[in-house]
Amino acid sequence: MSTVPTVSIRALNPQTWEPVYNGTCFLYDLQATAQRVQQSLKLFTNEWFLNLSLGLNIFGSSGILGTPATSQNQELYANLIVQNILSVPYVTGVSNVVTAFTSSTRQFSFSCSVATQFGVFYLSNFSNYPTPPSAVLNAG
Repeated sequence: MSTVPTVSIRALNPQTWEPVYNGTCFLYDLQATAQRVQQSLKLFTNEWFLNLSLGLNIFGSSGILGTPATSQNQELYANLIVQNILSVPYVTGVSNVVTAFTSSTRQFSFSCSVATQFGVFYLSNFSNYPTPPSAVLNAG
């Protein structure tokens, strides 16, 4: 018995973010939700004119850029990212959040497990983080 997917979206090339027209052109359920999470994290608040509230708050007084990287602010950054992930349809939870800040390169790294209605996937922008066994996506 086959099941009908709940979500289907056009696959985007993970390097260029342009639509894929050959090979796997569409993503379904877990993979589609994972791509939507990635898109949500790459979109800045006020960037998309049809819905200015979508996206990650990077700029402004409560944003990420322009604030010192204190441990309190790093927790705020993580909370902003988690809230952004939770705003994506079909996402039910975020767990195993790991953050790191490298002061010499001013790089903030984030990883977590994202639970959806279709299963769990791992999200990370750590460049040399150990590869989990399945469903790995790089947000960076």
